[in-house]
Amino acid sequence: MLEPAADLAGALLMAAIAGIAARLDRNERSIHNGTLCSMGAGAAAFLCTKWAVFGILPAVSDIVLMALYAAMLGAMLWGKVFVARGDIAVIMVTSMLVPSLYGIPTVVITLGAALVVATAYYVTRTLAANVSEFASTRRVFGGIDDTAVRKMAAFFIVHRRSPGERFCFAGETVDSGRRRLVLLPRNLDSIDIEARTEYVIAAVPFMVPYFAGTCALALVAVLGLT
Repeated sequence: MLEPAADLAGALLMAAIAGIAARLDRNERSIHNGTLCSMGAGAAAFLCTKWAVFGILPAVSDIVLMALYAAMLGAMLWGKVFVARGDIAVIMVTSMLVPSLYGIPTVVITLGAALVVATAYYVTRTLAANVSEFASTRRVFGGIDDTAVRKMAAFFIVHRRSPGERFCFAGETVDSGRRRLVLLPRNLDSIDIEARTEYVIAAVPFMVPYFAGTCALALVAVLGLT
């Protein structure tokens, strides 16, 4: 009974760390190195307690996964080879707490759930804005000189920027004097978008849907314990 309980404790700690990261990512758009070190120390303390005190040793497959996560984390911190280093560091650190659950790498569960949540947010946010605009004005993408096909595709991707909207990518560009839609994000962050940009692509700090993914993992662990 100790091992499922340890997995649940690890999953709950994952969710707690991801929750802190989500709050920082949303409010500050960064996760400071000191915070990352504290998260790593907490994860290491949990693993040492699990292995040394309770004698719950990882399976060979989990050791391989943890070595892979540690290698990626080391490469990232040492060589600065990734973008969004804070996000990846949180994912690697939390994934070490419970490398696998029921034979499935937990990173598959957490990132899969995060992708579902993020996609649902993007589509819902965009459709709600465009349907509302069409209902009130009987048109969308006014002033945009683009093809009907691209406008139909953009209906699910691009929306009019709301006052004070913080997390978004530019959804339009000027090409040879024509305002055209952008269907794939080109800016790294909304801070790069000019104030005059009218149409945008919704975004959300990734740690927010990742937190939802870790909560989904914790729920799976709870169901496995009952």
